[in-house]
Amino acid sequence: MLVVTVILFVFFIGLDFCFPLPRFMADSRPVYSSDSVLLHLSLSADQKWRLSSRPGSINPDLKKVILFREDRWFYYHPGVNAVAVLRAAAQNLLAGQRVSGASTITMQVARLLERRPRTHLSKIVEMFRAFQLEWHYSKDAIFRMWIDHVSFGGNIEGIRAASWLYYGSEPGVLSQAQMATLLVIPNNPNQLRPGRNNPLLLAERNRWLSLMHQARLLSATSYHTAINEPVTMYRRSAPFEIPHLARKLYRDNPGDQPLYTTIDMRQQQKVEQAVADACRSLRYKGIGNVAALVMNNTSGAVVAYAGSGGFDDAQWQGQVDGLKAVRSPGSTLKPLLYALAFDKGMLTPLMTLNDVPVNFAGYTPENYDQQFNGKVTASDALARSLNIPAVKILDQLGTDAFAAFLAEAGFKTIARDRKRLGLSMILGGCGVTAIELAGAYSAFARGGVALVPRFTSQSVMKTDTLFGPEAAWMVARVLTLPVRPDLPMLFDNSSNLPPVAWKTGTSYGRRDAWAVGFNSHFTIVVWAGNFDGKGAIDLSGADVATPILFNLFQALDKNPVRNWLKQPPTVRFREVCSESGLLPGDSCRHLISDAYIPYRSVSARCEHLKVVWTNKQGTMSYCADCLPADGAVRRWYPNLAPELLEWYVANKIPFKAIPPHNPRCERVMVAGAPAIVSPVADAEYLIAATDSTPLMFTCQARADVALVHWYVNHHFVKTARRSESLFIRPPAGKVVIGCSDDKGRSSTIAIQVRYY
Repeated sequence: MLVVTVILFVFFIGLDFCFPLPRFMADSRPVYSSDSVLLHLSLSADQKWRLSSRPGSINPDLKKVILFREDRWFYYHPGVNAVAVLRAAAQNLLAGQRVSGASTITMQVARLLERRPRTHLSKIVEMFRAFQLEWHYSKDAIFRMWIDHVSFGGNIEGIRAASWLYYGSEPGVLSQAQMATLLVIPNNPNQLRPGRNNPLLLAERNRWLSLMHQARLLSATSYHTAINEPVTMYRRSAPFEIPHLARKLYRDNPGDQPLYTTIDMRQQQKVEQAVADACRSLRYKGIGNVAALVMNNTSGAVVAYAGSGGFDDAQWQGQVDGLKAVRSPGSTLKPLLYALAFDKGMLTPLMTLNDVPVNFAGYTPENYDQQFNGKVTASDALARSLNIPAVKILDQLGTDAFAAFLAEAGFKTIARDRKRLGLSMILGGCGVTAIELAGAYSAFARGGVALVPRFTSQSVMKTDTLFGPEAAWMVARVLTLPVRPDLPMLFDNSSNLPPVAWKTGTSYGRRDAWAVGFNSHFTIVVWAGNFDGKGAIDLSGADVATPILFNLFQALDKNPVRNWLKQPPTVRFREVCSESGLLPGDSCRHLISDAYIPYRSVSARCEHLKVVWTNKQGTMSYCADCLPADGAVRRWYPNLAPELLEWYVANKIPFKAIPPHNPRCERVMVAGAPAIVSPVADAEYLIAATDSTPLMFTCQARADVALVHWYVNHHFVKTARRSESLFIRPPAGKVVIGCSDDKGRSSTIAIQVRYY
């Protein structure tokens, strides 16, 4: 007997090695909220709705019911119940047909694991597989396999998936009647599928409730309550919350593991409602979609993610994810530029910049309102989102340096295109995503340390120091100012404003409207526009995106901290000249207090006035070469930049002008020579031979100049007024262009001209 046993054992081991157990296919991939509520479910690779039961989620009472119905001797047989097999064989033989199958739970798992036709040979294979299962797995593991893979009709497998798709909840919250109704379906999933034959389903459920009552698995009270409960189950859609984020997570996290997001569904629902409401009110203006993202500034967790006004809205391309779409940022990068300039010591908040027309080698930016403001402080320029001061700062900093900074801050498209970007990038001439903006802006709320947005609880919090806490505070303080042109009319009363800092942006052609806001709790990004890139006349960050931003802060942050912006201890204040924002010089009389970073901020002295020697009447000025021995008077005059002088003169703005230079002075002055703006020095111009359009010749001369004289290849061409443009067709080849003013100052450039 022992020998036979050993031989059978070895034979079984051989069969087990030669015919290993197949594996179940991966389940549907679930996406959960931050508190582990199922939000989204995808089909499995074999197109099934299937969800594994959670550890410890099998209710002992539920287990008793299943064993009572399916396999009462489950814990006592080795996978095959010999008594049940003999009984079933006798019943089938006497009846002349199959009336009993004698399948244990283990054999059912074997059949689910390896689908085969219902034949006697298949039954033998099932028995062998059942022995294999018992050999390799514990009873509890086999039981879990059954409840996770048993068919509930159609492509629904497993109790948990069935509970979600028929009841919309986890099985643990079902009533006894609901669970009993669910458990009768596997006996005949085609006939008992909910919605097809509910009276038969009800009768079968009540029959099993009666059997359970007789077996004392249900008390009399529970039995009467359950048997009188109607059948309410119906086929529901699979959980389909946060579809945009779910798609992103599936792509970014390949595999079959469950995804536990950082989404707070209470916050998510508020954001989705606000976005949907905004879309309804904006679409009659031709503005199709709104997207919004909310990030926690402590952990980087994205607590709300709405990629469009409605995923199922095909008319407005609702399946497009506006939060990861690459769009023009408008003016939203300006705070980052100012922060970098503050951090490097190039600027302080009250330093002045000239907001006047300027030409950067052919690039002539304009402000949003096409107006100019003359001299403005850096804080005012940022608060009012003036374009020209921002371009000047970028020109001084360098586009390569700023693009490298943005690349390190996580802007991937800018990192890819950095070699091709120019000064226009600060006005929206580049591509960013809302997710990238959220990460970068979090630095302003966190002392210069940005967070990388986190979407899953498994991801590790990552930070990146973009600039110092002093620069972060300087910019954030400006962005909290309530008196700004981008303040929506609905919030013109400062008492209605949430305690946040914010910045707006509107891209060229009114294709994108942005509002980015932050406080100690959240960073929120709102985008509005059309996914097809079509502009809308009413689309702007201030009028469209900012009201949504403020409404979200008021809805989400119920206990905002009013004085959340704290001054870093490393920020100091000093007296500066109100005219320039620089340390006071000999001529400075009106001083104001300005923030600065010790040992880093610019320490130049103010020279907004300069000494000029004039005659007694103040009608003529002298230089050192023509200064008379007596009779000259020392006076102070504004030391204005040529571009500012030009703008004052052009706009008839009164200022104390330096008197004309002594006409009898024979010194040829070089300083202050006219600057040739067009054509661009060292540029190559490719001109069609049939094109009669000439090149434009313009220069920027000092305010005391009346006339300028133009030369081409050292030959005089024409005299023009100081601000007048000439149009000249130059010869081919290398061309030397000269310009001299009526004071004798001159400048030259060279260009290449090629005709084709």
